[in-house]
Amino acid sequence: MDTPSWNEFKEYSRERIAQIVEENGRPRSVLFEADGSRRVLGFNSEDTLSQEEYWKAATGTLLEILAGFYEHGIRTVFLASFSQKCFTRDRQYVDFMMLKGIRYFCSSDHFLDFFKKHGIRVRFYGNSDFVKEQGYAEILEWMDNLHDTTADYGPNRLYIAFAEGMNEEEVRAAEMGIDFYKTTNRIPTRNDLLQNYYGDIPPMVDMFIHPSEVRDSDCQPLFLGGRAEMYFSTGTMMGFDELTLRTILYDYLFHRIYSSGNRSHEQSSDDAKYLKGFYEENMHRVLGIGKRSPGGEYWLPRFSGRY
Repeated sequence: MDTPSWNEFKEYSRERIAQIVEENGRPRSVLFEADGSRRVLGFNSEDTLSQEEYWKAATGTLLEILAGFYEHGIRTVFLASFSQKCFTRDRQYVDFMMLKGIRYFCSSDHFLDFFKKHGIRVRFYGNSDFVKEQGYAEILEWMDNLHDTTADYGPNRLYIAFAEGMNEEEVRAAEMGIDFYKTTNRIPTRNDLLQNYYGDIPPMVDMFIHPSEVRDSDCQPLFLGGRAEMYFSTGTMMGFDELTLRTILYDYLFHRIYSSGNRSHEQSSDDAKYLKGFYEENMHRVLGIGKRSPGGEYWLPRFSGRY
């Protein structure tokens, strides 16, 4: 694959980049952590938005992000949205997100038209029993209805993590495997486990993107990890625009996996000299260190990689 310059690549049309992604074979799937919206929308400040205004702003940005993924050739998006720990937030906020936000997401023409336009089949994954225990059983019917409505759409897929908690879900998935064995009298295959947990067979995750934080996600899809390239954008999801996505795709396509599986491990003299100097010069820099915000509430990255 010919390597364009960054200045050339960032000016390509979405269609051209989608073609490059298709020819390369990946990234075809991404796990996106929808994080940081309340930081910049003033949800807890003197500039606090109403819950309706907050929802409208956050979901408007989310749809732009999803459209960007699909139109750049990524076919499957795993959306980390509302983990089990999110249910511990202020009850008024949780009630709004469950009873109004989820209903709007699952049944409004605004979202339904978007899913149809982009050919997106939607599934939720997570612990439905936990949702019932929290008193929100009715939203499960809305989720099922959305799945039925979009079941024949394609070629894109959207898996939404809901009421996920990695430790608890690992145990639940193991119990589902045991139940499968008791019912069928055979050990489940990987596809059996996927079908039981997700309702179909999702692909492995190629990229993991977490805005505004440098950490893993409670909503990592079970059975689908292990090969994802990880990216941590400095801004929140509200600032995750087309240029940010293209920055990630340029690295993924032309730097991260350029020699993946093809490297001979026989260093040229130029590489040997360069690598020695690079690692000696930067041996005390650490990617992922940071500082507290002035009010002490938030962690922010330190780009120098050192204190």
